[in-house]
Amino acid sequence: MLTITTCKTYPSAPQNLIPVQTQLSNQGIPTQFLPWQETLQSQFILPLAAWDYANFYNEFTQWIKQHKNAFINPAELMLWNSHKGYLCDLQKLGVNVIPTIICSTKTSEILTALERQDWPEFVIKPAVGQSGNLVTKLKQGEVLPDLSAYGEQVVLQPFIPEVATNGETSLIFFNGVFSHAIRRQPPQNEWRANSQYKVEIIPVEVDVGCTDAFHPPCEIVLTMVAFVALEMVYEIVFVPPALRIAISVLSKVMENLLFSPLGIIICVLLVS
Repeated sequence: MLTITTCKTYPSAPQNLIPVQTQLSNQGIPTQFLPWQETLQSQFILPLAAWDYANFYNEFTQWIKQHKNAFINPAELMLWNSHKGYLCDLQKLGVNVIPTIICSTKTSEILTALERQDWPEFVIKPAVGQSGNLVTKLKQGEVLPDLSAYGEQVVLQPFIPEVATNGETSLIFFNGVFSHAIRRQPPQNEWRANSQYKVEIIPVEVDVGCTDAFHPPCEIVLTMVAFVALEMVYEIVFVPPALRIAISVLSKVMENLLFSPLGIIICVLLVS
């Protein structure tokens, strides 16, 4: 049995994953949807809609460790990718990401970090979080939000105004081959490209020849949890047949769905 996770907070199967389940069933792979908190007996797991993980982060990381043999991706990678500190690691590897600072939720530490930057406007967000929750834009000198709900650490980044006008473009690769691209376009007077802020998902054309530039140089880094804008899926040497077929099905079904607003994101970074 292959389990596609949901979560206790949102237990119902996302509509954009129903075609995946149907295709898998048609290919002889029995598939069920279960909250990640209830997958103790699952042999193979695709953790695609564990949307409340940030609210139960300690439990979630323990869950990953306990089920490390059920995932296609290394548990270490999934844990690394579940905390936005991975952006700092990418910076050190020379990957061009938005400048990122991770610091504690102590006001004094945040203000000291900001004083060292020439950022007229900045964004503060939880280091563990998703869907734009608690993501706040401020000008230098403005009062910080109540940080009690931000967890142990926060992310500080300069505000990039082009996101509000141009949105975020995601390139989707399957098995190292470019599949399609979408743009997450915030509505007017909004800058957060998340579903809860009524983002519009738009298919876009990109120069296929330029996609080779999106292969950062390092060892294989894969994740099926949803976090990065640059999305790739690479095949590893041994993948259980059920998961191999699941990835193949995802590549076909998602190409048609073009990542609906409920979207799953199968992400990844390649290192060589």
